[in-house]
Amino acid sequence: MLLNSLNKSLKTHVHHPKGVHQALESSLNRLNLEYMDLYLIHWPNLGGRTKRKKVWFELEKLCNLGLSQSIGVSNFLIKHLSEILKACLIKPVINQIEYLIFIFI
Repeated sequence: MLLNSLNKSLKTHVHHPKGVHQALESSLNRLNLEYMDLYLIHWPNLGGRTKRKKVWFELEKLCNLGLSQSIGVSNFLIKHLSEILKACLIKPVINQIEYLIFIFI
């Protein structure tokens, strides 16, 4: 089976800086992979901007360790992205947002 890209979101209940590395390692082991193409923070409501930044810094460490090629976010508002962009060393490559057309019809 050929995969072009594999991405994974950090589960909401794991959004604590100490659990980020372990969560990715667990996913990689289950999938029998050495690295993830893209790893995302699934939701911005992590308990405030300080915690959000700490979780982001952990994702940057994973990227620097080669455990993820790219990192990004999901469902972040502009204010959440601004906080990350002011403090980050590695910019988010994506803000993945779910858009279901049937919700708006």
